[in-house]
Amino acid sequence: MGADLIGYMCLGPKKISEAQAEAAERRAWEIFQALKTWYGDDEGEGEQPEILKGLGLGGVDEAYQLESLRFGGDADIATATKDDIDALVDEIVGFWNDPGSRDAVDRWISDTEKVVFCGDMSWGDEPDGYGYRLLKMAHVLDILEPLGIH
Repeated sequence: MGADLIGYMCLGPKKISEAQAEAAERRAWEIFQALKTWYGDDEGEGEQPEILKGLGLGGVDEAYQLESLRFGGDADIATATKDDIDALVDEIVGFWNDPGSRDAVDRWISDTEKVVFCGDMSWGDEPDGYGYRLLKMAHVLDILEPLGIH
């Protein structure tokens, strides 16, 4: 038995545009509101909101990975505002445009695209690096497509 490499490998633009970032902020807010409403409905016992059904989320526990996220300061999932969500998207965009964390590496593959990998070796627990956490949140908030990331 050994450690496994766990991470996200994504292809996307060398730089995310302002228009892409704004589209991602709108999408993130829609998803966040739906997740928060669903979770607030007897902790996910209610009907899954329509907007979440196409995301392939197995259940509220899987979907509600935002629980562990802190939005800077004292905000958390229960108190986060649109400004907090926008700041998170801005942080994701800033990271993508210049991934300077220990758990991340990027390689340009053309004049317009690059590959980014974020992750770490694991003995079963999830990596907790900065880049991994941000790409995970981009995935949970369903903003990879608006950002041009695959």
